Amino acid sequence: MAVTALVLLVLSSSLSHTVAVLFGEPRIFGDDATGYGPIFEEEPLDIVYTKESPDRHISMNCRARANPAPTYRWRRDNWEIKLMELPNEHYSLVGGNLIINNPEEKKHAGTYVCVAKNIYGTVISKEAKVKFGYLEEFPDEERDPVTVKEGQGAVLLCAPPKRWPTEVTFRWIYNEFPVFLHPDKRHFVSQSTGNLYISKVEASDAGNYSCYVFNPQIALSLGV
Repeated sequence: MAVTALVLLVLSSSLSHTVAVLFGEPRIFGDDATGYGPIFEEEPLDIVYTKESPDRHISMNCRARANPAPTYRWRRDNWEIKLMELPNEHYSLVGGNLIINNPEEKKHAGTYVCVAKNIYGTVISKEAKVKFGYLEEFPDEERDPVTVKEGQGAVLLCAPPKRWPTEVTFRWIYNEFPVFLHPDKRHFVSQSTGNLYISKVEASDAGNYSCYVFNPQIALSLGV
């Protein structure tokens, strides 16, 4: 009888497991077979993208620890991105990461969140913004020369073009690239306007000067 009882218990356990699989009940993995809801290990970050970028895609990372493993969804400006229903030429999902191929500002700029879910719960990541950076060209027309007497001060105006983000670094090229003017006691470059200030002008200061603008966030630079 003891053997029969043992066999019945094994069959009952197998039957229970079979029913669980047939009805789609999630299986719990792990040493102690303890299930728990998603906990973020990596959340998406703000991204500034420029069309001049050599990478023609944006990658927004999202990874959560959970048992059973979570499924992932993404939302843009509070609208769910339909990744599963229809093929999408721009969006794809790799693990929990959202890949945006050939990004376009009108279609893809906005606020994104990652949603991770399993049977024990749902978590929503912090918001991450996708913005598109740019740095416009300097005007083509030549600028009038600046004439100044020796010993006087001079100001060369940069008049930088429109850009975003607005935080840029200004430098000045002396005569030809890549000879940059190094600030010293007589030469000062304003990092707010880009203007070059020269005090007590000397004959050796004569030459051609070009304002150089560099945006470190989007790795773009321009000179005039």
